[in-house]
Amino acid sequence: MSGLLLLALLMVLVSGLIAYFGDLIGRKMGRKRLTLFGLRPRYTAIVISVAAGMLIAIITFAAAFIVSKPVRDAFFKPREILQKEYDQLSRQLKTEKGNLREAKLQKTEAEKQMLTAQQQLAGVSKELADRQGKIEEKKRQLSKVESDLRQSAEKLRASEKDVKATGAKLLAEGKKLVENGNKLVSLKTDLTNLQAQIKALDPFLIANFSPLAFASGQEILSGLMPARGSSASVRRERLLSFINTAEQIVHEQCDLKPTANAIVFLRVDGEKITKLRDNEAVALLSDRLAGVTGAHDAIVRMAPANNVAVGGQAFVIVNEAEETNAAKVQIIPNTQVYNTGDEVARLDLTVTSQLATGEILTRLVDELLRGEVPDALRKKEVLLILRRFDPARPIGLPGASPSLVSWSDLTAAAEQVRKLSGKVSIIARSSKTMNRFDPLDLSLEVRGSD
Repeated sequence: MSGLLLLALLMVLVSGLIAYFGDLIGRKMGRKRLTLFGLRPRYTAIVISVAAGMLIAIITFAAAFIVSKPVRDAFFKPREILQKEYDQLSRQLKTEKGNLREAKLQKTEAEKQMLTAQQQLAGVSKELADRQGKIEEKKRQLSKVESDLRQSAEKLRASEKDVKATGAKLLAEGKKLVENGNKLVSLKTDLTNLQAQIKALDPFLIANFSPLAFASGQEILSGLMPARGSSASVRRERLLSFINTAEQIVHEQCDLKPTANAIVFLRVDGEKITKLRDNEAVALLSDRLAGVTGAHDAIVRMAPANNVAVGGQAFVIVNEAEETNAAKVQIIPNTQVYNTGDEVARLDLTVTSQLATGEILTRLVDELLRGEVPDALRKKEVLLILRRFDPARPIGLPGASPSLVSWSDLTAAAEQVRKLSGKVSIIARSSKTMNRFDPLDLSLEVRGSD
């Protein structure tokens, strides 16, 4: 922009100079009566002035031709090409305008949807507050009814004592008793209605105020199942035993009645949620196991998608359902993690004469076994399995499987460290080949500084 402005100013100055010198030369030649091409002095001056004007036009056109591409295109490009470029630019402009209108419509629609969602949320919040207010009101009414009943009973006892004193007082108290009886019937009716209303609110109260048996994503049960290459009947038989054990665990943790359904299996496809029977869930899990690669067996980890309250049901998503972030049944190949003798973790200590055996044991347990070893397993993406399914005894409830280190090995390692001084490393090694489902069997190696 600044270059064009400078060029324009320069052209104005050059044009002014050319006009000035053309006029000056014309006047001098007129006064000296000089001639050009044999013309008379008067016409010679006119020719010079006209030449100066033509020179100004030539310079202006040359500058525009050099600076402006459209000017060059107007001279060298055919009209059809220019018209085609103009039509193409016009179509692009219409397309961009259409895209702009569509974007504005999408923005308006999104704003409407957001406003609708906010209004729905406000309505649900208000309805919840109203219900909670009604519950409190019913509780206050129930307390008042109980208080009135106690007062009526006290009055009745006082009336029974006074009835023996006089017949008139007995008649009066009898009338009052009848009135209280009528009131009691009315109160019992109100109490029955109130209990029905409270019973209708039981699912809401259980879901929001009961203690949790399982948090969302918390392991119910993990088991090792045959995967790719196994027969479908073997997989389904093992899975059915696994599901029965999981339901028994939920029954006990949630304190459910024996006839109650403990686990509800779900299939999630986008926004569609389908409730599955046990055999349908087994078939779906069997198909997922058949698609496992990298290992002959796989870990099946079952966890609820919801927070399961005591007295409630566990909702378990069986398919992979990548479109939802809720917890679902995980199937993980049971690949090898450690070979025999592989280092799992280590703890470095500085041993002094003041370091007691008890303190060494404490650090071995707290820092090595509870700190470094779990960190190493997490880095290897090894699951923390708390309930390990055993197909040999599917009815018995499984228990936790911690890392296996005997107390004698711990005390022996602590005594060995105590005899050393300076920098000492305690190395936890795998005592055997370990896959992802296996409990970690550790041996301890004490190594002093050289």
